[in-house]
Amino acid sequence: MTAEWRKVRGEDARALRDWLAVREEYACGFAWRAFGEPSSVPALESGAAVFARFEEGAISGAVLFARGGMVFPVFDSPPDANAARTLGRFLSLRADAPSSVTGREADVVAFEALTRLRPSLAVRYMTMRVDAAGAARASAGAAPEGVRVRRAGPSDLRALVPVQAAYEREEVLTSMHLFDPRASEAGLVHSLASQRVWLAEVGGRPVAKAQTNARGIRLEQAGGIYVVPELRGRGLGRAVVAALLADIASAGKGATLFVKQGNAAARGLYRALGFEELGPFRIDYMNP
Repeated sequence: MTAEWRKVRGEDARALRDWLAVREEYACGFAWRAFGEPSSVPALESGAAVFARFEEGAISGAVLFARGGMVFPVFDSPPDANAARTLGRFLSLRADAPSSVTGREADVVAFEALTRLRPSLAVRYMTMRVDAAGAARASAGAAPEGVRVRRAGPSDLRALVPVQAAYEREEVLTSMHLFDPRASEAGLVHSLASQRVWLAEVGGRPVAKAQTNARGIRLEQAGGIYVVPELRGRGLGRAVVAALLADIASAGKGATLFVKQGNAAARGLYRALGFEELGPFRIDYMNP
């Protein structure tokens, strides 16, 4: 059986969409970047590209090269020498070198071996998933007394900026990265316009948040989950994540997320909300 790697164009869009749809536990972010909220036509952002491996007309692997140097590989089986030639040639022609490789751990390792990339830092996560029925069940229960949980909108930007900044400083930034307040606010503006963002308020002040950061075909990826330190352990995290899951379930979808492997408290919360652990996820960062 011969395999061909080629750049995905319009005529390959439906095959790619169908292939990603059953792999969204690990590839929801890929599907979102390739298609946006479900569409049959690729909506790749400027500067992005997808290459796929076709075997007898069927896709068996794909790699997203996103703007800014993020690479997202998904493989059904280990890539071969043909992949090394095609993807290596494409990498050599790009103006921006890979800045990170994201995905299921085995796929990240395989892509780096294929292209001889050497990460400077690896951040390891656990992938978790809940189906649509489980997401709907998780929404049962009232918020803690004195707490208002609601969906956020663009008018909440100013109030959410400090919560988002605190989340990024604690959960996102690595030893290789510096906090950029303008980029943080710009990302929040985009999320409030295109994602599901939920907040918990005490006395009108946002003290917890949860959102989607990718809205795929079958699943939506939850992320940006944060509770201010002084109010942790009071059920705010559960309340705001449950509200987000109810919102996702209303669209007939389940949810996926990835959580740092060492964050036992968060993993316990997600299991209590019906999530099951699937396996390791990883983001590897290259030298800036």
